[in-house]
Amino acid sequence: MMLLMIEEPTTLRLFRDLFTIFYEPLVRVYKSANVYESVTDFSRFADDAITVIEKCQRQDVSADPNQTVQSFIDLCERHEADFYKFVHEVHLHDNGLFDQLMAWIENILQFLRLGPRNGGKLDMNALFAGAVDQGSIDRAAAIREINSLIRWQEKRKRWHADKTRQKMAGSDAADNAAGGGGGLGIQNESAGAGFAATFKASDFGLNAMDLQDLNDDDDEEGGWDSSEDEDEDLDPIVAERKRRSKRQEVLRRGAGEPLKPDIKEIRKLRDGFLTLLRGVLAE
Repeated sequence: MMLLMIEEPTTLRLFRDLFTIFYEPLVRVYKSANVYESVTDFSRFADDAITVIEKCQRQDVSADPNQTVQSFIDLCERHEADFYKFVHEVHLHDNGLFDQLMAWIENILQFLRLGPRNGGKLDMNALFAGAVDQGSIDRAAAIREINSLIRWQEKRKRWHADKTRQKMAGSDAADNAAGGGGGLGIQNESAGAGFAATFKASDFGLNAMDLQDLNDDDDEEGGWDSSEDEDEDLDPIVAERKRRSKRQEVLRRGAGEPLKPDIKEIRKLRDGFLTLLRGVLAE
């Protein structure tokens, strides 16, 4: 699907436009900021990163995940000064390009937080009523599907909340059994708590439950397939045991999850929804 999307004429045209937009400013910065001096720094970072990744791949499945995370944190800290030096050089010689880039990113974040500048909103009621008037959907069937989706989402949120409580209870029990946990684990937990306290999903206009859904989808869909290449290098019996263990873990995570109801009528609103969405985004 990714290859088909990349080969689309619109995608290729977008890549060409992006290249045209960024090529001239990047050449200007490259010439004035001596960016070539950072190539060696990046080479050292790449070599170091490969070493760290290979070491993590050789670790046993039961290895402490806190140590794995800490190894990547240490990797970034080792090359932090080189990165800041690169940013400093670019900022000194960019003739306002850096500030414009940061303003562009801020505009994107502001759009996610506040929506379109003119306050445009997508009226779902008008979309539904228009589809009914045109006879493109069956009103009664569509209402049944909407209600079933609402009930499914409520059940799924309760299921997420119960699963999160079970995870927290299991984590607390493990920490208590280990005498409060090691220094490294406490340090990482406090760092994660500080990050979570600083940034929230709502800061970017996103729903926390939607992000939880994405995290669960990543765990369930990519959990045991992501290391297929690594398993090929192992003894076939050992590799099969690992695959079965990971598959059981995926099934355990999804145990009790409410099934999404089958919908047909709502899907017929897609074209109209995209038309209204483009109109709102274009304001």
